[in-house]
Amino acid sequence: MAFEVEDVWTAGERAVCRWTLRWGSGPEDFVRGVNVHRLEGGLLAESLGYVKG
Repeated sequence: MAFEVEDVWTAGERAVCRWTLRWGSGPEDFVRGVNVHRLEGGLLAESLGYVKG
């Protein structure tokens, strides 16, 4: 199993991470997703995750 970060960007107290999770070598052995985070005062206030399935 391999977790690959595709892209990360931030804007103020928000951050977004696009990623791919692979569990085999076949053309359908992966899933893509994104995580969206919001900070308040340097602490994690909200975290949302989405998967393209």
